[in-house]
Amino acid sequence: MVKAKRKGTHFKSISGKHLILVTKRTENSINISVKYTDNLFFYRYIVILAIMVMCNITCFLFNIFFSIVNIVVFTVCIGKIYQLCHRVQEENLVVIRKLGFQITAKYSLGKIATYIPYEKVQKIFINEVIARHRVKYILTLLTKDSDNVFKLVPLFRDTEPRLACLKIIYRSLVLLKNNQPENS
Repeated sequence: MVKAKRKGTHFKSISGKHLILVTKRTENSINISVKYTDNLFFYRYIVILAIMVMCNITCFLFNIFFSIVNIVVFTVCIGKIYQLCHRVQEENLVVIRKLGFQITAKYSLGKIATYIPYEKVQKIFINEVIARHRVKYILTLLTKDSDNVFKLVPLFRDTEPRLACLKIIYRSLVLLKNNQPENS
């Protein structure tokens, strides 16, 4: 029986939100999870939004302030609810040597998973991207299709961990790929 090694390390995202990195490694696989730790903000946001919606419904029912302002507030509330439901809570990468990469993004109302076969991944690297007058570092997979078409697949693009966190993930992936123990 192979004993799994589990670590939990706290980091911040590019936007300053608190993240936790959890890695679980066995001999032939690794499970890397990056998740937000500040769920208290999420719950406060929901409470404030619920109060706004209730006030808006009350005004609508009693015909108080029924104007363009009420419609705008209601539209903003609906937009914020949609935004909350589509906020990523956790991103997960499972790599099994000689089998493949499974990339999962967990949202408030579900999750989306993508699978990439191991032999299609040509290279793993940290990419430097300039976006909105900022430099971002993104862990990226370079894949090659059967038609010899290269494609870049960014990892952890919604949680946006900083470079220090990406370096730890990168080292773990390279060690798994090279079949080396984690302490090397």
